[in-house]
This record gives sequence, C-alpha cells and structure tokens, in this order.
Amino acid sequence: MQCEMCGKERELFKISIENSEMEVCKICSEHGEVIKEKVFRGSVSKDKVVRVVKGDYSKILKNSREKMNLKQEEVARKMNIKESVLHKVESGMHEPDIDLAEKFERFFNVELLEEYNEAKEFNSSSESKNLTIGDLLKEKS
Repeated sequence: MQCEMCGKERELFKISIENSEMEVCKICSEHGEVIKEKVFRGSVSKDKVVRVVKGDYSKILKNSREKMNLKQEEVARKMNIKESVLHKVESGMHEPDIDLAEKFERFFNVELLEEYNEAKEFNSSSESKNLTIGDLLKEKS
C-alpha cells in the first residue's frame, strides 16, 4: 500500500496527526501518534489475498454473546482478555487484530474474518499517481 505522506510502497500504520487519521509508513509514522498497524503487510502483489475483519464485527460479537446469555465480564474471564477490550470491540471503538478476531471466532463459533483481494488496490495505485502530502510540500517549496 502507498504511504499517504511520502508515497512509498511499504507496510502502513494508521496514525493521528492533529485530529486527522492517515495511513503512513513507519518512517512517516513518527510525525503523529500511531493508532494501529494496518492489516495489509509487506509488499503488494497482484494476486495477494489477505484476511481482514468484517465491517460488522461488533454487532456479530455482541449478538453472539447475548445469545449465549453471557455478560462481558464472563466472556473476558473465559477468554483471558480484559473486559475493557471486549467492551471497546463490541462497541466498535476498537477493531480486533487478526489474532484476537480468530480467538473470538473460536469462542463464539462465528466468522469475523473475510478474504480481501488486493489486486484492485494494486491496479488502482500503480495506474494512477495519487498526490501525497509529500508531493504537495515538494511543489510548494
């Protein structure tokens, strides 16, 4: 994926800079506060398929927990995770990483992950030159 600051194809991190979220490389991430590491890792290839967390993960988890008649405290204890983490995930404030999503899948017997083909992303980023903040700064000086 392409860094929104420098434009280089690298592993990306989601960061916050002055209340704006951006997806940048590790080097550019030093300019803000890292929110989370991106799901897409490594170099991008035309046929790369990755697993991503479904958009409705919070609803799936909350409904599953309620069907089992369990409180967040009970689930957290049984799964050996913090109750605050479960609360944030269920409320949609925190997207679980792949490992935690797999743990939820096993515990609740649900599907939280889906496959995502990066071919479309690769083609769109390689065919068109999107401007990055770095490009704009170069033009300004």
